[in-house]
Amino acid sequence: MYRDGFRHFNVTTAQVLLTEDDFLNPERYSNLRATLDTLLKLGVVPIINENDTVSTLELDRPGNAGHHRVFGDNDKLSALVMTKIDADLLVLLSDVDGLYTSHPHDDGAEFVSEVDEITPKLAAYAQVSKGRGRGGMSTKIEAARIVAEAGKTTVIANGRIPGIVERVVAGESIGTVFHPHIPPAKVTA
Repeated sequence: MYRDGFRHFNVTTAQVLLTEDDFLNPERYSNLRATLDTLLKLGVVPIINENDTVSTLELDRPGNAGHHRVFGDNDKLSALVMTKIDADLLVLLSDVDGLYTSHPHDDGAEFVSEVDEITPKLAAYAQVSKGRGRGGMSTKIEAARIVAEAGKTTVIANGRIPGIVERVVAGESIGTVFHPHIPPAKVTA
């Protein structure tokens, strides 16, 4: 489906399936980085997804609090890939315009256009999701946190709007922008 869609624009794609080990094992991570760099230099758009056929950790260990899961949804996966390849911007597409203070269809729901800090109160906004995906807005906020801590920017925008990615990249004020987290400067005596 991706190949057919991108073929319309005369763009070649390559499917890249990842597992947790690709981030944890230095040799595998180095190979991943080299592969992505090469694909991008060749003008090939990598279509990245979790390799569910071999990455069954979430099924093998449900609720195992003792095991740290590197990723388990495509939002977090995209944040990890983005920070590892030193990209400048992560665009997460949703079926809504961005983050709201409650479900977008609720009376009184307010749109959040910019986020400087992901607070518990802000993260709680995502808990009201009625979406169809695995994580909804909650996983998008977690991905934005990873990106902000890496000093980069995330935008959550409505993927149903034609040309939305181009508009975000052009700097148009659209969607919810999560600004980079800038740690306070250390004061020396």
